[in-house]
Amino acid sequence: MQLRHLQSLLEQLYEIDIGLDVEDFLITDQRLAALLDRSPRPRDIPEKLLIEQSGEDIDVSLYLHQVIVERLRAQNPLHSLHRGNLNEFLTALEGVSHFVYLAWNLGHDRPISQLEMELQAEVDKYCLAAALFARQLGGIPDELHPLLFERVRYSPELDRSEHQRYSTANHHAKRYCRSLYERFLRPCRGQRLTRELRHFYRLWHRHKIERIEAFCAA
Repeated sequence: MQLRHLQSLLEQLYEIDIGLDVEDFLITDQRLAALLDRSPRPRDIPEKLLIEQSGEDIDVSLYLHQVIVERLRAQNPLHSLHRGNLNEFLTALEGVSHFVYLAWNLGHDRPISQLEMELQAEVDKYCLAAALFARQLGGIPDELHPLLFERVRYSPELDRSEHQRYSTANHHAKRYCRSLYERFLRPCRGQRLTRELRHFYRLWHRHKIERIEAFCAA
């Protein structure tokens, strides 16, 4: 599997076209990723969206560890998603989600926060994994939701603000995706699910949170 296949799934789901190919921005060299990482506290992690802004110019690279890329090519999750490749699939999808969402928002002159990117990536991971399992297995495993949103461990290297960002994104996505399952996935209302997801994708961050609150309260 190539990353552009994940990009294509996201673009089809949200009915968007960013006009870029994520493969052109992919790097797998760990040393190069370390050199390009301008964050205040760089961490050695298998996936990073590296962004550097100079005036109006923005340079972007998506780093994925070479082992992840190789495993996804050897065990294509789009053909068979299972325990042996699920972590690699989710890691790669998170990076592609960040890339696509950043590019889409920049293309619409919309600023976005890291929290907003993390929230959208959590939703993307659940929805695409659920769709693949439903297609391949005929149903969504009961453990998918708790696996993504409850059995989560945060790196001890995270500072307070980073930990809060990830935990906040997890909290909101957990509630939203549970409601998506109850309203649309369990009763197999695919068209209504697609409409909801496309609407959600285009909301500003504050409106996303408001949507989640209203959606889960109804």
